[in-house]
Amino acid sequence: MNALETITTLPAVEGAVERNCHERYRGNAPLSAAIDAWRRKRSEDVHRKVAAASAAVSRKKYREERAAQGLTVRPHTYHDHVPQQPHEHREDYEKRIHRDRERERRGVTAQTVRPYHDLSNMTEEEKAEHRRTQAKLRKANERKRKAEAKDSPIEPNVLEVGYASDPNFGRF
Repeated sequence: MNALETITTLPAVEGAVERNCHERYRGNAPLSAAIDAWRRKRSEDVHRKVAAASAAVSRKKYREERAAQGLTVRPHTYHDHVPQQPHEHREDYEKRIHRDRERERRGVTAQTVRPYHDLSNMTEEEKAEHRRTQAKLRKANERKRKAEAKDSPIEPNVLEVGYASDPNFGRF
C-alpha cells in the first residue's frame, strides 16, 4: 500500500462535518449571504409575531382577572389607526403610522397635504405641459392674493418701525 492509498482509505473521523465545496455553499458567496440575511430577517419577524401574540394573551388574561374582581382595565390600543393589513410589510406599516402621526401633529389630513406629482414616467413634452399648467395656477393664485390685499383697509407694505428706546426693539 502506497501513501496515496493510505490517505484515500483512512476511516472518517467521528463527528466530522462533510463540507460541500460547491461555489454557492461557500461562506463568502453572495447567495449564501442572501440566504443568511433572509433567515435572520425571517427569524426576527417570527420572534416579533410570537412576542406580540404572547403579550396579547397576557393582556387578555390580566383583563379577565381584573373583570373577575369587578375592576376595569384601560384598553391597550390607545391609537385610532388602521391595523397592519395582511398584504402590508412591517416597514410599510410603520411608515404609514409615522406619516399619519406627523400629519395629526401638524394638524393636516391626507386630503389637505399638497399632492406629489411623479414626473418620472412622463415624456419631456408632458413634463413641460405640466409645469406650464402649474405656473398658470401659481400666477392666478398670486393675482388673487394681490387683489384681496388691495381691497383690505390695511396696507401690507407699511410696517411699524420700532425705536432703540423700546425694550422689544430688535427682538423677534
